[in-house]
Amino acid sequence: MKRRRPYRLGLTGSIGMGKSTTAAMFAGQGVPVWDADAVVHGLYAPGGAGVAVIGELVPEAIKRGGVDRDTLRAAVAADPGLLPVLEERVHPLVRNDREAFLQQNAEAEILLFDIPLLYETCAETWLDGVAVVTLNRPSRLNAMDAGLLAGLHDVLDELALDGDCRVVVLTGAGRGFCAGLDLADPPRAPGSANLDRTGSAFAVQRYIASLVPKMRALPQPIIAAVNGPAAGGGFALALASDIRIASNAARFNVAFVRLGLSGCDIGVSWILPRLIGASRAYELMLTGRLIDAAEADRMGLLTGVTEPDELLDAAMAEAELILANSPFGIRMTKEVMWSQLEVGSMAAGIDLENRTQVVSSATDAMAEAINAFLEKRPPDFG
Repeated sequence: MKRRRPYRLGLTGSIGMGKSTTAAMFAGQGVPVWDADAVVHGLYAPGGAGVAVIGELVPEAIKRGGVDRDTLRAAVAADPGLLPVLEERVHPLVRNDREAFLQQNAEAEILLFDIPLLYETCAETWLDGVAVVTLNRPSRLNAMDAGLLAGLHDVLDELALDGDCRVVVLTGAGRGFCAGLDLADPPRAPGSANLDRTGSAFAVQRYIASLVPKMRALPQPIIAAVNGPAAGGGFALALASDIRIASNAARFNVAFVRLGLSGCDIGVSWILPRLIGASRAYELMLTGRLIDAAEADRMGLLTGVTEPDELLDAAMAEAELILANSPFGIRMTKEVMWSQLEVGSMAAGIDLENRTQVVSSATDAMAEAINAFLEKRPPDFG
């Protein structure tokens, strides 16, 4: 299987070595390295663009004209509502620097390092055209806090505009896929700092749930490689993916109902009955019971179950099958197959298919596929 150097977002270092050692290793191989920690260090140094922002939000963190990072971290830990505000104000400064770096190194295979304060989601390229998005809070089973949610929103936004990415694989770091909402560190939605309790709760509810339509609208198919527990919001992320493959260590449940809430949340009550049938879906939503990968497979929720160390290879094999088809054809297939879950009749569905096929046939992909078949060669869709 062809692999290349990784393109990564949101990493603090490679497994088994520190960030500085990893950066030096890649720099020695001629790979440009953008280090967000160094960028933030510059922003927080005396005269840096971030000093005024932090001085306004956390004045006690300004020492000797610069930002004291330890004081800032302590302030964030003491006030969970501060983190979304920091992200809104500091994140664009970091992102602008990253965009400038990418423009200067457009032809390079780039290793990007980010910091947990701003990102806790990473994306890396294993195969040409395939991005692996890894939920990266293994110590918390990748539970959703403010950093992970912001990172996932950002990565999805970036991938939606990435014409080189044709398939996305979503998985989790460590032994979990996603344990749902982090109850020990619940997130706040960006821009909700001045809302009352009800307004803030509604804002964060919409912020989390908006991931599902964002995944559905993503041009690229998403393969969920479920490596461990997928509970609550993590279960919703798996359901919102287009294909689900799991290791035999995976577990699934509608955790919301076990927390005194409704089992209908984050799109689960709409998607799950359409995937496995209403009867089975209602039972899972009403009981919140845990099911293993084997039962999920029997229900039709999964397309395959693997050993843990074979999961990503299985996802890549599935991705390669998708890559064999034309990019426009795959994009139209994803749009229509999800839309068909919402149309009111077979006639309306066929009308949608008819128009999509006419539009698809206007591209060069159909002629290339026919020529490749006649010439007994794989098609080249560019």
